Amino acid sequence: MVAAHAYDLRAAKKVGLKTVYVRRNTEDLNEDIDLIRKEVDFFLDGTKGNKECGFGELCDVLGA
Repeated sequence: MVAAHAYDLRAAKKVGLKTVYVRRNTEDLNEDIDLIRKEVDFFLDGTKGNKECGFGELCDVLGA
């Protein structure tokens, strides 16, 4: 599951899904980002705002 909300990915992980977190400047402001990095299968920093980050990087990870 791909999401920008840690709580969604925590729930997905509990039912056995692989998780990809895309960090956004406007989401999860009260979360411990280092903890999220440890909890998810892939962590993508989508805060730079260019095509090499976020979903562009996800395409690279998936080979799409």
